[in-house]
Amino acid sequence: MDDELRSADSAIAQRDRGTLKRVGHTLKGNCRMVGAVEMGELAMEIERRAGSDNEDDCDGIATLLASFRSAKRRFEEALEQEREA
Repeated sequence: MDDELRSADSAIAQRDRGTLKRVGHTLKGNCRMVGAVEMGELAMEIERRAGSDNEDDCDGIATLLASFRSAKRRFEEALEQEREA
């Protein structure tokens, strides 16, 4: 997942919507597979916005990526708490 996030960061800088759409799709599938619902929803929105015709969506996608990272941290913390219980 970290590789995808690095790819997304690079794609944001280059305004590469194709890569952003692919990364969003990959993240969406990965998150849904492990039950990370919030992360999956954010990834789905990244994929949707990257596929739109609105060039300004790259800035919005950057915000979504920040939210995704926050959700990822919360998910990882919850998993760690479960392991310790």
